Amino acid sequence: MREMTIRFLLALLLLAGGFTLGAGRFSEKLPGRIIEAKQLPDPVRRFVLQHFPSLNRFSYRWDKRFYYAVNENGGYLLLSADGMLGGFRYHVRQIPREFVDLLPGTSMTYLRERYPNHFLCAFLPQDKGYRAELFGVDDRIVYFDSEGRFVKEE
Repeated sequence: MREMTIRFLLALLLLAGGFTLGAGRFSEKLPGRIIEAKQLPDPVRRFVLQHFPSLNRFSYRWDKRFYYAVNENGGYLLLSADGMLGGFRYHVRQIPREFVDLLPGTSMTYLRERYPNHFLCAFLPQDKGYRAELFGVDDRIVYFDSEGRFVKEE
C-alpha cells in the first residue's frame, strides 16, 4: 500500500510539474534563426530602445522577412528591417496600447467595435493581408486585407 501511495504521489508531482512548466512557456517553434542584439539593424534597435529600457529584455530571431523580439514567455514583436511593427504574438498578457496604435488603424477599429469582450493575442501578416487571433468566451480568427479591411472570420 505504501509503495503504491509513493508511486501515485510521484506521478502526481510529475504531472503537476509538467502543467506548470507548460503554462509558462509557449511550445510553438519560433520562426527564423537566433541572432544577437548587435546584429539588429539600427532602425530595429531604435524601435526596441524607444519602447523598452534595454535590448536585453528580449532574445532575437530573423527569418529574411522580419526580425523577432522574443520575450520570456515565447511571445514576440514582429519588426521589419526599417523598424516598423509588422505584427505580434503575446501569450500571457495583452499587448500594450502603444503597439496596437502602430498597426493598421482600419483593422484595429473594426476589432475594437466588433469584439469588445475579446483580447487581441496575435496580429500577424498572412498571405497578402493580416490574421488577428482573438481570445474570449469564444476564440476567433479574423482576416484582413493589406489595407486593413475585413475579409472573413473563423
